[in-house]
Amino acid sequence: MKLNIKFLSQKGFSLVEVLVALVIISILLSIISSYMLNSYKQSNMVKNNFTAEQLAQDLLNTYKTMDFSTLYNKLGTTEQVDIRNQLQIDNSVNLNNVSATAQFIKYPNPAISDRIIDIKIIVTYTSFGIQRQITLEGYNRK
Repeated sequence: MKLNIKFLSQKGFSLVEVLVALVIISILLSIISSYMLNSYKQSNMVKNNFTAEQLAQDLLNTYKTMDFSTLYNKLGTTEQVDIRNQLQIDNSVNLNNVSATAQFIKYPNPAISDRIIDIKIIVTYTSFGIQRQITLEGYNRK
């Protein structure tokens, strides 16, 4: 009889308590991992957007410093830009999901349209299967 009382008075966890604790821990871990995955995706999208914006700005600056007469001959056209060659980017940089176009538009004010060329740079990139665009505009003047 004393043996049974000693056995019942021992402190410990029952199987049900252990299973409940495991279920609670697994629910918490799934919530945390879901949050971390969403944070990773959001961070990657911001990084891709920033990179595309930097590329667009660098391309615009390149066209803004080009010879005016060279760009004047391109008025009214749109050209596909070779980003790697135009910006002299190393081959180790991955530009597989990025493309760019440049549009050369006659300035709308007729009084100065022969001295200013509007330049529109459109950088298109894919982030998590979604295609996005960054558009920047500037000008080159005589």
